Parts: sequence; structure tokens; C-alpha cells
Amino acid sequence: MGFHQYNPLTPFNSASGDTYMWIKIIIVLLFIANILALSGAFYTLLLDQGRGGKRTANLLLVRVVLALLLLGVVVYGVWNGDLGVSAPWHADNRTATQ
Repeated sequence: MGFHQYNPLTPFNSASGDTYMWIKIIIVLLFIANILALSGAFYTLLLDQGRGGKRTANLLLVRVVLALLLLGVVVYGVWNGDLGVSAPWHADNRTATQ
């Protein structure tokens, strides 16, 4: 038995360790893009002063698409095994530490 060195980029239960870090990066980028689209929609709403411009609606549509993509990436990560629950109060973790 050799010494196993911990590598934070590859989780122990990962089906494919190569995609683990990429999924996290994609999630962060989609989250930032979602915040930017929401703030852009707010800016155009203030700029148009509520006159019913299409810019705000288009940016909110972009935000909805980004949110659906974010949800899809998270579901894929959980389904693939690259993402999981590691909270200390989760049932699987309590039985493992006792």
C-alpha cells in the first residue's frame, strides 16, 4: 500500500475526474453571466423608465436561458457523480463519520 496524496481537483466518487473542475468553472461562469444579465436588465429598465422597451425583456429572456443552462449543468454534474452533497449534516456523511 502506497501513500495516497489528496488531490482536490478529483473527488473520490467521481466517475470522470477530468470533467470535475470544468463543471465547477462552467457553473461559476454561468452564475456570473446570470448576474450580469440581471443587472443589465435592471439598468435598461431604469434607462427606459418603464416605457416598455424590448431591451429589458430580451435581457430577462437571456437570464432565463442562462438559469436553465445552469440548472442543466448542475443536474448533469449530480447525475454524473462529479457533484454531490458534502454538508456535515447530510445523512450519508453522518453515518460515515460515526
